[in-house]
Amino acid sequence: GKKKHESCSKSPTLCKILKKFTDSSNCKKCTSKFVLLRPNTRVLPHVGPTNARLRAILPINVPSGMSGLKAGGKEMKLEEGAILVIDDSFENSLWNETEDDLLLLSVDF
Repeated sequence: GKKKHESCSKSPTLCKILKKFTDSSNCKKCTSKFVLLRPNTRVLPHVGPTNARLRAILPINVPSGMSGLKAGGKEMKLEEGAILVIDDSFENSLWNETEDDLLLLSVDF
């Protein structure tokens, strides 16, 4: 998707890797972003704006304890390095009930 120069200056290695995926780099609807969920917080249940895309979620830092993702009524465990793909047009939510930050990479395609 559209490259945000400020974000790429903070994470140049990730931007270089993502740029190699030319299909998503040239996609106007595709986005990639970091999602940081602070300790003891949740993203309330919500739905995405369209079913014309999917969302890949790569957990980067998953603290031990209660954190997870629920999408389309299915609860999923977050594991570092294990990619999850969801259709975010279905209701989804995210939680981090630990004392440490949860960090994910989210890529819409």
